[in-house]
Amino acid sequence: MNFRNESGQSFVELALVMVFLLVLFSVIVDGGWMLFQMISLRAAAQEGATVASVCPGNSSIVEGRVRDSSSDPGDLSSSTVTVCIVNESTDECTGTIAVGTNVRVSVTYTQKIINPLAGSIIGAQEFPITVEATSTILRTTCVFSGS
Repeated sequence: MNFRNESGQSFVELALVMVFLLVLFSVIVDGGWMLFQMISLRAAAQEGATVASVCPGNSSIVEGRVRDSSSDPGDLSSSTVTVCIVNESTDECTGTIAVGTNVRVSVTYTQKIINPLAGSIIGAQEFPITVEATSTILRTTCVFSGS
């Protein structure tokens, strides 16, 4: 028996399977990176909500705290941070500063996608991640110095 016609078959199979495995690995890495970024953003938003609960009238202090609390894995200097006092009846950002009302901190960050195939599937190489954190206002006056 001579198997001359099948020489190199395993290399061709390896090449076909390897392309699929590399794309799958790349998608898994992108998904893990986005999940890690979302957890980091959630922690930054919660930090901002905590600061906003004791300093609800000064959104610049809250925004600065959010941006400073998460420098890894992404830089939040170009992200959008929104601080609003929640109106309990409409759940919109039209409330007034009072003890017991809620303050909501929202952070939007644009995540860059590494895998070009995944980017072509969703239509862009960037994906916006938005997280929110809500806290109850504990004081109506800011307790931080310099405010």
